Amino acid sequence: SGLGGGIDLSLEQDGEIFGHVKKLPDSNGQEDVIVEVYSRSVGFKRYYSGANVTDHNGDYIVKGLRRINDAGDIITDYLVTVYSEDYPPQSKYGNMTGDKIDFVLSEQKQGIVSGTVADMETFLLAGVEAIVNVFEEHGDFIKKLPVDEYGNFRDTTVSPDVRVQLKFALIDSEGNALLREWAGNDDVGTPASEYEQVTPSYAKAYDTGLETASAVNFSFSKNIDEITGLISSGQRVLGRANDQFDEEALSRKKEESQVEAGILNLRPIPYKKVFTDLKVTMSWESSLTGEDEKFYYLFNPEQEFEINKRTAPRGRPLRVKTVTSQRLSGNFKNYYCHVAKVDKRGRIRSTVSTGFMVDTIPPLNGTVIVPEVATETFVTLAVGATGAVKMYFSSMAYGEGGQWEEWAAEKVWRLLEGDGLKKIYVMFEDRSGNKSRAFTTIEKKTLIPDDGDGQHAVTINTGQNGTVFPLKNISVPTGDDITVIILPDQGYKVDKVKVDGRKVWLVEDNRFNFINVQQDYTMDVTFKSVAAKSFVIDASAGMYGNISPSGRIEVNSGADITFTITPVTDYKIAGLEVDGKPAALAAGNTYVFTNISGDHSIKAKFE
Repeated sequence: SGLGGGIDLSLEQDGEIFGHVKKLPDSNGQEDVIVEVYSRSVGFKRYYSGANVTDHNGDYIVKGLRRINDAGDIITDYLVTVYSEDYPPQSKYGNMTGDKIDFVLSEQKQGIVSGTVADMETFLLAGVEAIVNVFEEHGDFIKKLPVDEYGNFRDTTVSPDVRVQLKFALIDSEGNALLREWAGNDDVGTPASEYEQVTPSYAKAYDTGLETASAVNFSFSKNIDEITGLISSGQRVLGRANDQFDEEALSRKKEESQVEAGILNLRPIPYKKVFTDLKVTMSWESSLTGEDEKFYYLFNPEQEFEINKRTAPRGRPLRVKTVTSQRLSGNFKNYYCHVAKVDKRGRIRSTVSTGFMVDTIPPLNGTVIVPEVATETFVTLAVGATGAVKMYFSSMAYGEGGQWEEWAAEKVWRLLEGDGLKKIYVMFEDRSGNKSRAFTTIEKKTLIPDDGDGQHAVTINTGQNGTVFPLKNISVPTGDDITVIILPDQGYKVDKVKVDGRKVWLVEDNRFNFINVQQDYTMDVTFKSVAAKSFVIDASAGMYGNISPSGRIEVNSGADITFTITPVTDYKIAGLEVDGKPAALAAGNTYVFTNISGDHSIKAKFE
């Protein structure tokens, strides 16, 4: 289609509708609420309809919606409907792309369907589940409800001004219905057929208003011995009065077996070999057209999956044929989208599935190891990152002043001119384009020429309760190595070791090696009593970020320790827990334990 003398504007017509869903009275954003959008004048065609789910903040966005129809008119009749697991659907009409449409869910607008199914414990022992199919009075299928292990069912997503009729079924492990019955007078089961086109007149109608609804205490018409006999034999029954349906049922079943699932061209939009997005959009076409068409859909890692009465989502089937998944994650992980058509009587047709690959995990364990002190302009960096194929180095900031290069285990890096602390920013990228970061510093010192005798002094200062070997003042020839062994007195252990004011770590047997000595050094060593009380801080980070230091860290009683939390690229800190409770970060994304007097835990989360 086009405007303005035949100029094709189709590529400019795609837009989006977005918004926020919250509930009263606490006004919290609602996660995993399904949002369905379609144009009432165009229908449920691709580019004019779609569905998504709200994120953890209650926000949603439905993309890929046309702004202009084929006639060149701006579309102003988009209908937006939200489906929650706890509240009735809400709709807002008369919307355009670019509009922000918010919803407020309230308990005052809820209806209720609830009750019990007798003998549920016996059914479960036989490997059979019960479900409740909810129909609008004299109308179409609304949704299915699960029955829990105690025989209870409850739903608050129906409108309070709608009356419902309930069709109960016993479902085996493969999703087949072994017994179906409508709730009739006194909540006792009455005959039901798989192929009936209308709800029978003897099915009881129930109020759903919070003030008028009453609990349904359903029991199947057959006694428990008859039912368990049917279960053990695997015989499928339609109801005790189904003789009148037999001829029709056989004819319909034969016709249905010859009809395909009715879902064509199920595929991701846009098509990719590997998806790095946390959400994937799928679209399909139908071999039939009509306002009564609805669909169940699921995203999961299971290749062989059948949507049936047992496995179908708890929510209502949707009419749109473009949907977006929940958040998916994995490192080259296979996922599948499963779609099944649902007719107005709640019958589910065959499932159609398609697979795709997701890679949302950035390179892990990114590290860059440097000497603590450099006396030359060029230094060799040791680099590591699981899954990285490219790397990027900068002295300025992440992604600034450098260029991407093939990953290698070592990198010769030129430090900025002048003495002092030099920062090195490193980014890693995997073959799907996911990125992570690492950061380090190095002290640059200009080498002071010796006095001509080719010797350098290593001066060692020790506190009480220990000594070192060799002795405290050592003369080392230029370029030589020297090993210092630290010897605590009995009942004491090494507390801290610093070289030129910077903390260093000892190798085995309390040793420290000076390698290729080119300057004078000063080493400071302190000791502490073995009996001195110490505590452990367990530091950990979730996926998509790091905490430093990490692991089980031993800290002296009364000491302070600072932790730094760093998310990877495109992620942010979602929260911090200290000793299992939410905690606030200080400046620079840090957290400080002061005057430690017990064990602690700290855990960072990212999103």
